[in-house]
Amino acid sequence: MYTLAVRRAFITRHALIGGDWGREHLPNSHSYLLELRLSAQELDEHGFLVHIVDVETHLDGVIERYGDCLLNEFP
Repeated sequence: MYTLAVRRAFITRHALIGGDWGREHLPNSHSYLLELRLSAQELDEHGFLVHIVDVETHLDGVIERYGDCLLNEFP
């Protein structure tokens, strides 16, 4: 079994809703760690599990969407 794991750290904001949460009802920031793990039984014809640039590009897009924003604005 072959496994590739890539991690990205990012900061984003949220606010608790629906109750008396004190200061937590105001937008506040948290650090998050996104880890993507891919596994397969075999490597491709080039000896790769996946092309790392494709994985990094995808994760960069995820971080761009959710990093440094207010998560409450998403459904």
